[in-house]
Amino acid sequence: MKNTSIDLKKLHSDDPKVKYGFSKELLQIVSEAPKVLYPHVQEWTDLLQQDNQILKWTAIDIIGHLSSIDTENKIDPVISQLIEMLHGGHLITISHAISSLAIIAGNKPRYGNKIWSELFDIRSNQFKSDTCRDIATGKVLDALKVFPLDEIDPTELDNFVGVAEKCEWNATRQKANIIRRKLQKSN
Repeated sequence: MKNTSIDLKKLHSDDPKVKYGFSKELLQIVSEAPKVLYPHVQEWTDLLQQDNQILKWTAIDIIGHLSSIDTENKIDPVISQLIEMLHGGHLITISHAISSLAIIAGNKPRYGNKIWSELFDIRSNQFKSDTCRDIATGKVLDALKVFPLDEIDPTELDNFVGVAEKCEWNATRQKANIIRRKLQKSN
């Protein structure tokens, strides 16, 4: 990545092509060179309060990725905001919060148990439908696929997977079955 300067004013452009194009660019930058975006943690935190959902989702994703280099613990105070979004947003916001929190749990093990406990509690959220609940459950299962299962409370994990195995949404049941097989192999 050659150019490391970024013009954050683009996030507030009236031109949707500029604003949303830059949003995509930021997600690319954070995946390749998170140190470029790390000095702007306050900007990403501020975007969490945005009415503009796309910018909010971008900020959620950026914060998760920045946790990989968060030597100054700037992300730590934001974890509670992400947990609020996990339990109080729309399905898309919840999905972004799930992904971001799972990344943070991997990068900041001291928060792992609390985060996974919150992620497993997703089933108690109020959703528009059972299908939405099952889809959110599937997103948590997706995060589990790449996370070391031995770092998660085994009882909570087993209970969550057991409930997910009974979901009406087929894709979520299939994901739960994959995690169940992974758990059985590790025992």
